[in-house]
Amino acid sequence: MPQQSRVARESMPGILKQRRKVKVAVRDTAEWGAWMADDLLLLPGLLCDGRLWRDQAAGLAGVARVVIADLTLDDSVDAMARRALAAMPGHFALCGLSMGAEKGTIQADDISARSKKCTSAGKPAISLKVFPDQNAVNLALATGRIDAALADSGVAGYMAKQSGGKFEIVGQPYATAPYGIAIPKNTGSFDKALQGAVDKLIQNGTYQKILKKWSATQGAITKSEINAAVS
Repeated sequence: MPQQSRVARESMPGILKQRRKVKVAVRDTAEWGAWMADDLLLLPGLLCDGRLWRDQAAGLAGVARVVIADLTLDDSVDAMARRALAAMPGHFALCGLSMGAEKGTIQADDISARSKKCTSAGKPAISLKVFPDQNAVNLALATGRIDAALADSGVAGYMAKQSGGKFEIVGQPYATAPYGIAIPKNTGSFDKALQGAVDKLIQNGTYQKILKKWSATQGAITKSEINAAVS
């Protein structure tokens, strides 16, 4: 099935985030590398309204499009956050924040590449925190030692499902690539036997049940292939 990279962070689409309060969030109006003027989302306290940020909004009007969220329309923090995020275009920037990834993964390399785009644009770097395994990444996110975590969509989906509501995924997968089962050469027809077994799982519905368990249904395929990346 296709491998799908996802991110995790507190107020950014495409992120597995820990549910915590965010007071101010800056979002770029364009994708990574096409830096433009920022949108600025301001969140009043729960006992305040938009008048709290009135003077700041006026002072920042020349450098950003200021949006003040109305937190009086919903009765839960989660609903407030979703309404506020929906009012903003594009993606939140991770510049200046910390992100975690498992050692030796493509996600760690991706964070480094994105951090360079931040610094090239004159913005703070992303602080990359590399951990020996995914459990350590999860613990760091849960305890607030990192703002975000980047992982394959199947891994991130399962993390969110098992977190008891502590983590949440937002946004869509990107940079998808196929997963495969590696076997040694010169094993005769073993590759075709594996292919037949996978196709059988697809046909009888077991494959979809497995993907659903791991929150990876977006990566489903309709048939398996041998050496699909080179054929």
